[in-house]
Amino acid sequence: MKVEMRAITQIKPYENNPRSNDAAVDAVAKSIKEFGFRQPIVVDENDVIIVGHTRYKTALIPAGFESVWAVLHPGDYLGEGAPSSHAQGLHGKSRMVFLWLA
Repeated sequence: MKVEMRAITQIKPYENNPRSNDAAVDAVAKSIKEFGFRQPIVVDENDVIIVGHTRYKTALIPAGFESVWAVLHPGDYLGEGAPSSHAQGLHGKSRMVFLWLA
């Protein structure tokens, strides 16, 4: 894996992202303003987001970032026949969707 700066315009959301996370953008923007952009967005070899859609939305609109740190995760790490990295969000922890907002 490689970590590098990517233009926010180069990164693309995964079109089948199952999470609806627009309500979290303001809270994430507040956190980024207070603590900085500390967690990179994980993208595949085509710059499609695997993990970090809310950080992407925050960096794109409220925060107005031109570039962000991104982790390039090449290929489907789960192997042949397994669900894609996109569907699993790398770890399959789909229930951990902004529980800290409660």
